[in-house]
Amino acid sequence: SMRNFDVNARGKVPFSSPEASSIKWDASLDSIRYDTVEIQRFQSDGQLATQQLTAKAEVVSMFDEHVKLSVEVEEIFSDSASWKAVGSLHQFNMQNWAEESVPTKITLFANVEGQGFELPESGWIYKLSNTDPETNLREPLKISEIVVHQLRLNGQFGVQKTTINGLIKLQQSSVELEGNLSGLNTEDIEHNATVVIQELNIGELLADQEFPTNINGKLVSSGVGSDIESMVAEGSIDLERSTINEALLSTFSGKFSLDNAILNIENGELVSEIADGKIEARKNLRNFRDSKNRLLLDLTLKDPQPFAPLAGLTVLQGNGKLTCEILQDSTGI
Repeated sequence: SMRNFDVNARGKVPFSSPEASSIKWDASLDSIRYDTVEIQRFQSDGQLATQQLTAKAEVVSMFDEHVKLSVEVEEIFSDSASWKAVGSLHQFNMQNWAEESVPTKITLFANVEGQGFELPESGWIYKLSNTDPETNLREPLKISEIVVHQLRLNGQFGVQKTTINGLIKLQQSSVELEGNLSGLNTEDIEHNATVVIQELNIGELLADQEFPTNINGKLVSSGVGSDIESMVAEGSIDLERSTINEALLSTFSGKFSLDNAILNIENGELVSEIADGKIEARKNLRNFRDSKNRLLLDLTLKDPQPFAPLAGLTVLQGNGKLTCEILQDSTGI
């Protein structure tokens, strides 16, 4: 059902010569309801003249969540029309729409601009962030107990070349992403990516301050494929100057590869106050119960106490040599 639906339009649209169109409009709707879902308000206005279109719209949900969109197009009837779209989402709570979802409080701002209306080889410019471009104020995002103080994702989009530059910052933790994709219109999508981690505190992600970390390092990956099953990739991980529950992790480095959904970690070298040694692993990402899954450890234990909270213990002691191969059983443990 709906009520108070008003539309006003004036101008001309000659179908034989659409480029000569000239029209202004505005529309509003106070309420539209379907089953248990209600849109509290919709309003839009715009104009088209001399092949230039400007339009904007706003939708307000029954939970007072706002979605805004504005569009500007020049030479709209040309194959190389120049356009820009700006949108925002305010105070969105996922739990309002799906009861089983975690509560969220999300405000985001986005803009996309380019030329033409077909997917380009490259060149559409995009940006997504939680910073209001008009006031330069940030609205923290909340997902369950996790608070994201800064989110930024920007780059250029195209089926043959897409670039990605991103930043996610919590109270302490920071993750930066830089990468590029090519062949998005094929199953052989190529990727090259670098992820830089600074002061990553796992306690922030788990809302558990009993296991604080400060992890710094870099992950590099390159490969081909559109999903885990088809992807063939390889890369490296390097951590340094980190702490795990206040214990120093001087360095950890290793190589990894992914092929046919099998993840292998090789040449893992660990130097820390907890233990020194080598680590290797194999994991079937399609089948966690694969009997070939394994973890190889060749460590010299120094002080395992920092891991006591994970084991539900207040004291965890031990030292000496640990050389073992841990295999998967049929229960996935």
